[in-house]
Amino acid sequence: MPIETPPPKYTTIINALQGRIEAGGYLPGTLLPSEAVLSREFDASRSTVVRALEYLRQGGWVESQQGRGRIVLGVPAAAPSLVPQRLRALLSVSEATAGTLLKVGPTPAAAPVAAALGIPDRATVIARHLLRHGDTGPAELRTVYLPVVLAAGTGLADRQPLREGLLAHLRRRAGTAPDHVVERISARPPTPREATLLEVGPRDCLLAALWTLRDRHNRALLVVEAAFSPRAARWRTRFRCREFAGTRYLTSQAPHAHT
Repeated sequence: MPIETPPPKYTTIINALQGRIEAGGYLPGTLLPSEAVLSREFDASRSTVVRALEYLRQGGWVESQQGRGRIVLGVPAAAPSLVPQRLRALLSVSEATAGTLLKVGPTPAAAPVAAALGIPDRATVIARHLLRHGDTGPAELRTVYLPVVLAAGTGLADRQPLREGLLAHLRRRAGTAPDHVVERISARPPTPREATLLEVGPRDCLLAALWTLRDRHNRALLVVEAAFSPRAARWRTRFRCREFAGTRYLTSQAPHAHT
């Protein structure tokens, strides 16, 4: 039976206060309960309450007024997300239905992942490896790398498949969401492991993607590394892999303009 790890206390406070604001329990212009009152209600330290309130302030839910406290602003207008739709679609499907969860656990971060996360090479991160199948066979090998501090208390280090999309899980369990993405796309031959799992030949061309998801303060939240087989139709329609003098490279499959 899967063991559910309780979410961090500050995310419980965030979700509760957001729910009350959305339901009209705290109307715009009214004061939130004091830090002391919230500390008693949620059995949390003052620093935990302050962290939750600061998240709400940064998100536009409340504002701080010296001498008064936190004033409710209401439900903020949704800011446009800069996360590409194709990546949002990949990370919005539950792992239980997206494919086969191969492995979950701590691992040393390779240089590209460490650089993207802004951590030392070989520093420990939590990795979630997923193999996704398409209509014609294995289509994508995806690994999500998370800092240990972000994975703590969120269930992301557990070996059970997520029953919701990763983005929804981060929002619900960690109280955070990506604001924008740094994307690197390249073409390369498969590693022996990728060739086996994706059922491709050693000279086949894979589309390789490295996405760094960052918050509104430009802090790296996580890295997604993916290798797509030639049978991944959604990518084949956007890119073509070519080879010249033994070097593989990508060309864009931009649609032709109609005249």
